[in-house]
Amino acid sequence: MSLDEITAILKLADPFQTLNEEQLKLIGFVSDSRKLAADEVLFSEGAIADGAYILVTGALQSTHEGAKSEGPILREKGTTFGELALIVDKPRPASVTALSNTELVFVPRKHFKRLMENYPELASKVAARIKMSISRYVHALGSADVH
Repeated sequence: MSLDEITAILKLADPFQTLNEEQLKLIGFVSDSRKLAADEVLFSEGAIADGAYILVTGALQSTHEGAKSEGPILREKGTTFGELALIVDKPRPASVTALSNTELVFVPRKHFKRLMENYPELASKVAARIKMSISRYVHALGSADVH
């Protein structure tokens, strides 16, 4: 996958939507593409998170030990997951498995943090988007009908 293709995917990803072309290229440069075959596990619950993923093609599903149901199926190009891993070093809360042949863009925390140190305005924009995303998620959990 070329830098231009990765940059185009980053434009669709929520944490990066407020960035300009140059900033997207900086992140694209430190990112790489990954491919999974159907039924291949991307990562397992409890594994230390090392970065965020953006869906390019295919379908993924998360599962959480002890949960009564599986997580939603991710199919939309540009869907980002694991973005909190860009800023904190915590275990993954769920396992994610490819349901079909899948292509992803991976943004590694190590390189992302280095970019943030060199470009504080970039860090500020991305952190604000991640915070918004977490707030929406917590709000959705709070308003969910729990039985």
